[in-house]
Amino acid sequence: MAACVAQLLWLAAAGPDSAARAQPQSSPARVRPDPAGPPDGHDLMLRWLARARERSATENVYTGGEVHAAERAELESLPPDAPAGLRLRLSLAVGRDDLRLGNNRAAAERLLEAYELAEGRDTEVTFQLGLAHLRLGETQNCIRHRHPDSCVLPIRSGGIHREQAGARAAVRYLAEVLEREPGHLAARWLANMARW
Repeated sequence: MAACVAQLLWLAAAGPDSAARAQPQSSPARVRPDPAGPPDGHDLMLRWLARARERSATENVYTGGEVHAAERAELESLPPDAPAGLRLRLSLAVGRDDLRLGNNRAAAERLLEAYELAEGRDTEVTFQLGLAHLRLGETQNCIRHRHPDSCVLPIRSGGIHREQAGARAAVRYLAEVLEREPGHLAARWLANMARW
């Protein structure tokens, strides 16, 4: 749902190009224009939507997948002796993109690789890993084990996770972030949510 809303907001913000700003037709009935003349509003909208879909793959930060595919390919093509910093940067980028695209398990695996490369010392990697585990816990519980109390504050009885591995791992990594940065408000809030 959020991705759909984000896509619509993105499309609205991008705006149609000047060719798509046609004047409304005087007749309420849809009449096919002369093939030699300008296209009607419906055809203009179809063209505009097709261009937006093509651009979305590279420009839309919520649903675009081309950058993710390129980063994944670059990471997978690295030689074994590639610099650890490059491997770390690409693992973090691919993990974040997997998380953004809803591939929570793949995100947790990729971010764990980045965490190990950073030897647990990179706050952003640790935070993203905690977030990935929190989302895994949410999909395991709020979606697979739906209950009227799920995802409603205050969390009680039926809203408490049955499968707790995701939330427990999230608390572990978010606590590490808070040890290094006690003022990290997002980590504090998410850790409190995961403890329920």
